[in-house]
Amino acid sequence: MKRREFISGLAAAGAWLGTRPRRAQAQSVAATSPRDLPPAAGHFPAGDYTPYGYLDNPFHSWDLHRSGVLRSVEAIGFGFYYPAGPGGYFDYRDSAIYQMLLRVGAVIEGQPFLDAADFAPGQLTAPHHSHNLFTFAFEAQQTRLEASFLQVDENTLAARVRLRNLGGAPRHITLIGAHTYHLGAQRWWGRDGLAGTAEHAGGAVTTRSFAAGEVCRLACSEASAAAHVSAKDGAARAFLLGGAASAEAVSYFPAPLYAALRTELTLAPGGSEDLWFWLTRAANLPQVRARERRARAAASATLGERAGDDDRFWALAPRLEGDWPAHWRRGWVYDFETLRMNVRHPLGVYHHPWDGMQIQAPRNVLAETSLDMWALSYADPATAETVLAGQFADALETNVPCMRESGVMNMVAADGSACGTSIAWCYPLFCMQSVARRTGNRAWRAQLYEPVAAFVRWTLAHRTDRAGYVVGKCSWETGMDASSRFLIAQPTGAELIDFIRVVELQAATAHACGWLAALANEQGNAASAAEWRALEHQYTARTQSLWNGHDWFQDFNTRDGKPIVLHNPPTGQLGREVGQCAPIFLGQATAAQMQAMRPLLREYRARPQYFLEWPSFVLPYIESLWTAGEHAFAAEVVRDIAERVYASTDRRQPGHDGLGWPGVSCEMWALKGALGGEGYGWGATLPAHILRSVVGFRETTDSLRLELSPNLPEELAQAGRSYAVRNLRLGSDRLDVRYDVRAGGEVRVTGTWAGGTRTVAAQGAALEASGRTFRFNVPNHTPVLLRLETA
Repeated sequence: MKRREFISGLAAAGAWLGTRPRRAQAQSVAATSPRDLPPAAGHFPAGDYTPYGYLDNPFHSWDLHRSGVLRSVEAIGFGFYYPAGPGGYFDYRDSAIYQMLLRVGAVIEGQPFLDAADFAPGQLTAPHHSHNLFTFAFEAQQTRLEASFLQVDENTLAARVRLRNLGGAPRHITLIGAHTYHLGAQRWWGRDGLAGTAEHAGGAVTTRSFAAGEVCRLACSEASAAAHVSAKDGAARAFLLGGAASAEAVSYFPAPLYAALRTELTLAPGGSEDLWFWLTRAANLPQVRARERRARAAASATLGERAGDDDRFWALAPRLEGDWPAHWRRGWVYDFETLRMNVRHPLGVYHHPWDGMQIQAPRNVLAETSLDMWALSYADPATAETVLAGQFADALETNVPCMRESGVMNMVAADGSACGTSIAWCYPLFCMQSVARRTGNRAWRAQLYEPVAAFVRWTLAHRTDRAGYVVGKCSWETGMDASSRFLIAQPTGAELIDFIRVVELQAATAHACGWLAALANEQGNAASAAEWRALEHQYTARTQSLWNGHDWFQDFNTRDGKPIVLHNPPTGQLGREVGQCAPIFLGQATAAQMQAMRPLLREYRARPQYFLEWPSFVLPYIESLWTAGEHAFAAEVVRDIAERVYASTDRRQPGHDGLGWPGVSCEMWALKGALGGEGYGWGATLPAHILRSVVGFRETTDSLRLELSPNLPEELAQAGRSYAVRNLRLGSDRLDVRYDVRAGGEVRVTGTWAGGTRTVAAQGAALEASGRTFRFNVPNHTPVLLRLETA
């Protein structure tokens, strides 16, 4: 299926078991960890997050071990969606097998809180919103309820409910854990119906399909909790409000089965109490009981471990503080947590942590891996380096074919070729070079050289035409699935399009050869460096041959010997391919060409349909704007995207508008908001663009030169406002910066290093420096280059 058709459809509509898998020890040379530096202030950025999102199920894969995804449930709850959820890259409507849901509800001094309608707007929030741990919270009748959900092990979802009396009088509370077992549309033996039974010992209830399906057990830390099962809609609410308990019930497909546990308690003034609910699945009743006992024993310690893992990540990750829009600050967290969630544990042919692209049906793709890890490297460079090096180490063929953890290739052209994404899709070598320049990790660069060189040599040997131009085998390989750019009818994207000389393929090859020349020189391999430099010149010349002579680069059709002129379609988008601007940011366009292209570059903001809705196109566009000197314009484009995306992911009701689930990054930055596949890595790369093109924090070719050019969009650049970013990572150090906006568009920049780096000079600003701290004043949008010294 074509990616675009799949997204349109979305808008309309065991390897092993046991404990949580640990990340494998990195076999690549990880970035230097700043363990010698003092910890950053604060840890997980607690806030008023949307009460929707996902928890990571690290056991889940697609070919070897389908375990399901964990998606939030209105109002306070999460559930197992098996084999995947309604969030994309899976035909949920026709192929779902089951949902096992766990919700928490309460009656506080007579007021019920179970369904979304029970809460006033903004009353229910999520103060902790990570891929490890999700806490719902609300206050009512001088009582605070927090419900923290986590996956204790593969088969147990737990909720710790913490109640606190904030007032001076006792508070009476009824609390329930409510479970729904819903069989999906997929036909299988045992789907006929469900049976539920309350256990005689109390405090637990089981639900199970008639045959062949999972047994589910809901248990409570309060052994005397009353148990109830029912096939009636609204059963949980009726039970919460005091309805009688029923010990047995049966439902027949497609009706779900409901179960609940209810307990009563009274909180003294200022008092608090913790209770737990566990929802466990297994093949049979003895197994589900044993698993629940193990999870019960481990739950409290596991919650502490997950919170600690979040604290360690966020103590060193970039974070927005000050007057940044609140939905940007929260969207920033959703993005980085989505990136963390997409790093999958070693499994099958992957012996290193690997990027799953999206969480529903993970698969590994060089393009998405590179873009995802480029963004994640701003927060966790060691993991990004490990994943990127492992991408090549675990590839079964030199061209790094797209494949799943089983080794099954999932992108094959019409001539039977196993394809990987091309050298230009998501610009993997640009992304890796950017990471390498910021981490300064020479050992990692040396580790990358041979496999990356082999990848480029393979491209030159297998993806060039008779004149030496690099071509794409099929549109899937180029990343532009079934695009009209390729002139032929393409029922799938597997059809051969290797008669077209694509602009960005030549530019990306020239850039790759230039970087490989630098890496070879660094290793003292002068002969290889000279070879790569000669190839860089050749592909720069081939890129230049595609210049139209006045204002743009154009593809070339070798069948008729003519440049391809693309006209604007009736959809309102521009016909001119935005990727054809790549020679600007990759370094092949001349100064005169960049100047000539600037007016056309600016047209995309006025007509953003399609090209500025896909993160893969936004990368070359924003980077080319910056390189061409359109800094202020780039800031406005990033603001446009951030506004619509973060307003979407931070909304407080999911609605029926075709947008993705709130609280998680989605595949498309569509004009109406985030949509498409939920939990999609490249949809989480917006923080990198904000850091590079709004904060203006950019690496250079020299590890002792740093660009720090305040570039606030007009809406943010209001006098009296202050914008801070903590934990900008460079080498083994961290930099905190603050931009104070003054009258007349001036920005007062203050930076403080955590370690031994010192700022000793500035180009473009008058520098004030004292110890770890430096300052300068410049007009907004002023390019500033800092010269550094390290201890």
